[in-house]
Amino acid sequence: MLSAETSPKIYRWLNNHLLLWQMLPTDSSIQEGSNVQAITLSFVESVLLLTNGGKITMYRDDKHGQMVPTFETEVACSAVDDLSVMDINKEYVMGFICENISGGTTMMFRSVLVEQIELEKGTPEIIHDCLQEVKKGLEERKPIISEFEDILANNRLLTTDTMQTWTGPVSFLGGLTVNGTASIFHTLHITQEDAKPNEETFDEFISKALDLKDEVKALQSNMSEILYHTKDQNRTLQR
Repeated sequence: MLSAETSPKIYRWLNNHLLLWQMLPTDSSIQEGSNVQAITLSFVESVLLLTNGGKITMYRDDKHGQMVPTFETEVACSAVDDLSVMDINKEYVMGFICENISGGTTMMFRSVLVEQIELEKGTPEIIHDCLQEVKKGLEERKPIISEFEDILANNRLLTTDTMQTWTGPVSFLGGLTVNGTASIFHTLHITQEDAKPNEETFDEFISKALDLKDEVKALQSNMSEILYHTKDQNRTLQR
């Protein structure tokens, strides 16, 4: 959509209304009498031709679907009207009516050279190799996917927020902490190969720990009276 003294806008039709898609970048405001032409090239690319005074700008879409200026030309006209592009013998010709300052008009033509990017030879082979690598990766992951499917199908997934019943053998290699209530319906084997029985009761252990704590406190209070053997010291003896 064109409007004088503003930037041109592109809208797209979305269901039952128009949605603003993009504001075309220009180096000046749109003048009265400007127009825009959309054309589709032979290799299915669409381009926009915008006239603004005596300037003609071509826009092509980038990889993000945004129209960006790629070509610009100036003609000796105060305004360009009825711009169109024709395909003549596989070459593009741009025709337009040139209006000069005095109000006279002239039909003018310009040749348009459009660069078409051609894929390198061998591209299908490259794509085929990429697909083969993807297929190989998927084949390598099939056993893992099958294991996940079996876990889900046989309720082997250990959850933390819902109740579960485990009907088969379960091994906890990293240890198990039970914070709530657990009901055991089958034989439970708890082994700890490195475990050794304590020689004292829990109360005896607490008593020894308290005695050790008192010894450490006593040692800390006598730090100033300790003789060090790593350097010379001056000591004052009291009689």
